Amino acid sequence: NIGLHCVGLMRAKMSDGFKSAIQNCNNLQQLRQAANSKKEEIASSLKPAVDLLHDLFKHLELKGQPFETYKAADEDEIRVLGSPFAN
Repeated sequence: NIGLHCVGLMRAKMSDGFKSAIQNCNNLQQLRQAANSKKEEIASSLKPAVDLLHDLFKHLELKGQPFETYKAADEDEIRVLGSPFAN
């Protein structure tokens, strides 16, 4: 827990346009719509935190077994993996 305290509020600065779009949202649906239009910006803002978590977990182990981390699936991979279950 102590080793991960530095990640809690970490993110890169986002554009003023994104901030104003988010501030104008009045409910969760509007927030989702605003976030969907800025997926790349959100991902780039979170990238430093994700990279730091990956590096921190590389050095951790549980009962002598090291943790493994994986890259999150992108939308295309999710669509391909989910297609057999769509029917």
